[in-house]
Amino acid sequence: MTEPTADGFRPANKRGSARLAAVQALYQMDVAGTGLLETTAEYELFRLGKEIDGELYRDADPQWFRAILSGVVEDRRRLIR
Repeated sequence: MTEPTADGFRPANKRGSARLAAVQALYQMDVAGTGLLETTAEYELFRLGKEIDGELYRDADPQWFRAILSGVVEDRRRLIR
């Protein structure tokens, strides 16, 4: 188990970071109308574990990230009923 930092919080693990990134990516797909492959590539190349505008995105498990996104896209019709 990960030890808490000095402020009492535990750093997110890679799967937790992947879940957060997946929610952000799904929102982006919905708002911008981008597709699964385009969005997945963008996040993996430019966001996961990278610095953007002085903010560091947490490193995430890319396989878990892809599994979440593809699962939501596959089950989309069933999920929005």
